[in-house]
Amino acid sequence: MTDGLNILRTESKDDLARLLADISQDIEPENFIVKMYVSDYVHHTWDTFRYRRVKNGIMNNALGRALTRVLLRIQFPPSTIAMLFERLKAARLLSWEWLSDKETQRRVSALLEEAGLDYSAIEAEAYLLVADQLEKVDRLLKVAEDGRDRALRKIVKYRRSFAEQLERSTDCSPSATMRQIEGLHEGRISGSS
Repeated sequence: MTDGLNILRTESKDDLARLLADISQDIEPENFIVKMYVSDYVHHTWDTFRYRRVKNGIMNNALGRALTRVLLRIQFPPSTIAMLFERLKAARLLSWEWLSDKETQRRVSALLEEAGLDYSAIEAEAYLLVADQLEKVDRLLKVAEDGRDRALRKIVKYRRSFAEQLERSTDCSPSATMRQIEGLHEGRISGSS
């Protein structure tokens, strides 16, 4: 049921198989049609997870560039073009080191605090850098969520329709049973007269 779904190199076929197993256990598909709807539900759910990871990746990838821009703004303005390039180089190096070095992270925190800022300034700058990309991913995420919800509604609608057909064909409802009992009772009464 996971055929046709593109698995990226960064994703796991085992994770997808577990997702299918978990959802199948919850929904308990009873025939091919419901299995097909479950497959659609799994595909859209998988895409939802993927797009959420992509959004996080876009933001994380922008943090270094964002910090460089923030650092350039909070340091004293350079007096010459040569100083501008030196500050840019220093800000880029500090931003790169900030991504993995604890001491550099403390140093950057102190610089931000001195300027009356905190890490939210970096996040805001990162958002400004990638807002268009995030908006595109949000649209993809919305399509995946809508598809997932639509697949679930199809399962519910199919089961409801199937139950109604079954009820009509067997007419085992309490009211039908009462009508049958009443009919038998009336038949005996009229047959005995």
